[in-house]
Amino acid sequence: MVDGATEGFIKVITNKKGKIFGVTIVGENASEIIHEWVLAMQFKLSMFDILMTQHSFPTISMLNKMVSEDWMMGKLQKNPIIKKIAAKLFRI
Repeated sequence: MVDGATEGFIKVITNKKGKIFGVTIVGENASEIIHEWVLAMQFKLSMFDILMTQHSFPTISMLNKMVSEDWMMGKLQKNPIIKKIAAKLFRI
């Protein structure tokens, strides 16, 4: 929903460790944010590397960081140790 555009998506194909195999971006300004993913694949960077990269705010490139954050949250939710720690901390 950047700049009022509400249609589109980013799909990233990775392995369990976050190695990036491919990315599809559909929507307004897709050509402005695909380059980060191309660079990541070319230099064998991971989703974690995208996550830890500083992104300007507010910009369209923040979408890339949001995608990597979603990936990391998915990893954390599947980890039973993290789930137990969160349950104790937040009394879930």
